[in-house]
Amino acid sequence: MRWVSILVLSLLTTACTADPAPPTGEIRDCGSSVYGEMSPDWRAKATVVGPVAFVTWFSADPAWLDSISPRPDGRRFIKVLAVVDGGKQVTISLPDSEPSNVALAYTDHDAPSVTFIGCERETQFNGGFMITGPQCVPVQVHFDGKTERIVLSFGAGKCAT
Repeated sequence: MRWVSILVLSLLTTACTADPAPPTGEIRDCGSSVYGEMSPDWRAKATVVGPVAFVTWFSADPAWLDSISPRPDGRRFIKVLAVVDGGKQVTISLPDSEPSNVALAYTDHDAPSVTFIGCERETQFNGGFMITGPQCVPVQVHFDGKTERIVLSFGAGKCAT
């Protein structure tokens, strides 16, 4: 019985101290980060989920989306800076059920998921979303063994959460 207790305690200790899950999908690390000065109140205007903030220049107003010219394939690139807290790893993904009218555009390839590995200090990653038109986009944010969901409106008005 004593050996069983020691084994269980050992397994629990291993589970609590194990490294985080390896990144999946496209990967951006400290070496591919960018840097730019932002206003002192940028975080108050951002959409913050755990250790990542989405700094956006888009609007939920449908008229705003019309001001962005579509690419030849009909999609529009919407710039959304991802700012990751120092030393954190975050994966953002689109749900499997999300249609092909939206993709993450943080690497050379459109992708359904991107993992950001932050530097020691707060880290900025350029990129954004490729969309076909006004829509509410659900985004899953995976960090520290948790998953949280947000919904971003790209010219679709107020979205249900």
